[in-house]
Amino acid sequence: MQSETDIARARFVLDSEGAQMNLYVYNGVLRFGPRGEQTEALTINNMLLRGCSMRNTEWVVGLVVFTGGDTKVCAC
Repeated sequence: MQSETDIARARFVLDSEGAQMNLYVYNGVLRFGPRGEQTEALTINNMLLRGCSMRNTEWVVGLVVFTGGDTKVCAC
C-alpha cells in the first residue's frame, strides 16, 4: 500500500480470535489487497490500546477490532 488510492481500492478482512481476559495476547490474520490476496499476521505488537498515540508517522491505516458495552480497552 503506497497511497490513499491503494487503500480505497483494497479489500480488508480480519480473521481474529475471540476476545481474551489477558489484555496482552492477540492473534489474527489480516487479508488485504484488491482481491484480498495478501496476508499479514497480527499480534499484540501490531495493536494500539486506547490512550496510545502515534509519533513520527506520516499516515496509518487503522481498524477497530473489539467494541461493545463491556469493552474496557479498544484496539485501533
